[in-house]
Amino acid sequence: MNWKVSVYRFLEKNFTDEVNNSITTSTAEVKAKMIELSATDIIILGTALKNSRTLWTAYITDSITGGIILTFKRKIP
Repeated sequence: MNWKVSVYRFLEKNFTDEVNNSITTSTAEVKAKMIELSATDIIILGTALKNSRTLWTAYITDSITGGIILTFKRKIP
């Protein structure tokens, strides 16, 4: 499975309400601007990252215009 498809499925399943319809992609990464990110959301993300079967890794940054950005990158085998 393509790693980007895996990211989209993860976002759709876990963050439908939080994603502010602003997902951008490039060759190297997928960025999703979040409206908010609760402690439960961070646990969901951490659990997914701990799962060795994911094809991607992620990190959290803040946006200059406000909000939170989840950035996903393909794992290098």
